[in-house]
Amino acid sequence: ELIDLHRRAAEAADLAGAFDAAIAHIRAALVLLDPSSEPAIAGSLHARLGYLMWARGDAEAALDEHREAVRLVPAEPPSIERARVLASLGGALMGLGRWWESRPVCEAAIECAVAAGAVAEESRARNMLGSDLVALGDIDGGRLAAQGPTELQVVAAHNLALNLLAADQLEEALQEASAGRDLARSGGLERRYGMDLAALAGDVLIRLGRWDDADRVTAEGLALDQRGLGTTYLAAVRARLLAGRGGVEEAERRLAAIDRSSLEPDIAAFIARVEAEAALNANRPSDAVAATERGLARLEGLDDVLWGSPLVGLALRALAELAESGRAARDQAAVDAAREQSQVLRARLAALESRTATPSSRAWVATSEAEAARVEGTAAEDAWAAVAVAWDAVPDPAEAAYARFRGAETALRRSGVRADVSGMLRAANATAAALGAGPLKAAIDALARRARVRLDDVASAEPAPAVRPAPRELRPRGLSAREIEVLRLVAAGRSNGEIAERLFITRKTAGVHVTHILDKLGVSNRVEAAMAAARLGLAPDAGDES
Repeated sequence: ELIDLHRRAAEAADLAGAFDAAIAHIRAALVLLDPSSEPAIAGSLHARLGYLMWARGDAEAALDEHREAVRLVPAEPPSIERARVLASLGGALMGLGRWWESRPVCEAAIECAVAAGAVAEESRARNMLGSDLVALGDIDGGRLAAQGPTELQVVAAHNLALNLLAADQLEEALQEASAGRDLARSGGLERRYGMDLAALAGDVLIRLGRWDDADRVTAEGLALDQRGLGTTYLAAVRARLLAGRGGVEEAERRLAAIDRSSLEPDIAAFIARVEAEAALNANRPSDAVAATERGLARLEGLDDVLWGSPLVGLALRALAELAESGRAARDQAAVDAAREQSQVLRARLAALESRTATPSSRAWVATSEAEAARVEGTAAEDAWAAVAVAWDAVPDPAEAAYARFRGAETALRRSGVRADVSGMLRAANATAAALGAGPLKAAIDALARRARVRLDDVASAEPAPAVRPAPRELRPRGLSAREIEVLRLVAAGRSNGEIAERLFITRKTAGVHVTHILDKLGVSNRVEAAMAAARLGLAPDAGDES
């Protein structure tokens, strides 16, 4: 009875997210038990301890507990308990991406479950074996392994789609997620599984650049919840879409409503990624850095490139923003702080780089290296061109458009208006407009104005404007009131003659003002001056340029 009391207390603690307390209760129960006389009970307790250790983030210790469970529960005669602990070990290995080890364990679990007549354990093991086979490249075998009752097929479709998404087989992932949605709908299981399947389909659609479809699918998923909140995954995917289109406030409201008490490391990392993207779209790089730090902390000790590489890339992007703002304001302390944090992330990036196995993870490494160079002020347009090609290979149109925007910015910073960036900017603009990616399109529009590049008139889905930073001070860098007026016009892409006409001064006087401004800002050309103006909150709004 005392053992059962500890088990129930552990379950209650687990539900409350108090994993340490739950672990303590299971260990207390094990102390009271003689494993030689009750091997099945001891094995089930070790399996439960394995789950709790994994939930706490200690993956290797979790595997040790699952292996001990398998060692304890007798192989003969076949039993439900034996099938269950084998399936638990197989699931733990699968969750760590060790599919080649998980596969034989799941096969043994299925064989044991069939012999013992354990239908639920057989279904669970078949589901995991299907995921293993897909991850190992045998998609048809994965589908076949997961065949069974409708509910099993729905769960299998979900897990297969997740594995295909992780492998960057995006069209196949969308096909499986859509099939799962259809099965759930026809089998009366939509309320149970429909929201996460909609989230998964929406996640894939966002990456494929089909944002209107992602909007529709995630809205359908939310409609299954009377509260309109959805599951954790659905809320995060919906928030990601909203933030990408400029709806940062609504995105952050949805993220704030998520219960964080018992999140698994992978979903916690995904939420952190979405929070970082939202903060960057709202011009809050410090908040973005904090979000990535939270996400990386949840992945500590896990061999996870899939979730870790985006967080490193976004953290370096945020630090690059802080470094460039620091340089614009001549705040060397801010620049040094960004560089110091960047060095820590670059060490982490080096560890990730050797384990990249998918197009997206390789693209994130390339992105991270380009952002790290931006932190140092040594960005090169060739690096950003390579990043764009890497994202095209995934494909992820939004990330590719961002890379082309940065490539154009880097070329302009180096060569001024002489740089031929019209092709890059127009390609990036067309993608951003088609997606309705408001913040990205606003940044592209602003850069095009400064570079005097006329963008094609591409219709957009009414993108929201990017958030404009507040001026750091009224007269930064010792600029006079007149020089601030001139700088605003330079940032709008005006020539000296146009500035002279606008301010009722001579062309020569306008040129002198521009020369003084370049000197005070410590830049070499008008485009760099315009970029500095934007960093200082002095760039004009689109409507202020006429």
